Amino acid sequence: PQTKANTKSSQNMFNGLTISISTMEILNAEHDNRSSSYKSVHTKLKSAGCTNISSQVHKRVNMLICNKSAVLQCTQRVRKAIKFGVDIINVEWLHQCLETGKRVDYTPFLLTELAATAAARHNNQQDKGGSDKKKDSNDEDIVVDPDAGW
Repeated sequence: PQTKANTKSSQNMFNGLTISISTMEILNAEHDNRSSSYKSVHTKLKSAGCTNISSQVHKRVNMLICNKSAVLQCTQRVRKAIKFGVDIINVEWLHQCLETGKRVDYTPFLLTELAATAAARHNNQQDKGGSDKKKDSNDEDIVVDPDAGW
């Protein structure tokens, strides 16, 4: 039976955290049996009492919860999490927290290394495509800073 104390602790499980979500479903991709869609993860966080769910990744976000497909596809939120040093955590961590009724250590669920590898591969593919280089009238390579904006 749930007491008020049990309910209160599970409702405050994510107290003080600002969390962002990035999920992606890919046909024939390897996923666990649990639902990891954006809407499902968002609903589970809200029902567990998380009040700070950010639609964007910025320096005040504590963690990005995502599935492996989002990491392997190097979504914009994953790239921003890498840029800002935000921990990238497998959605399985959320499921584990909900099962135990408390916030568990997320270290075993970190996807940061996988994200760094995927980002390097993503950057290499862009470099090969020539999207980061332009030619001027003298046919010299001009490297465009991707953080320079327009």
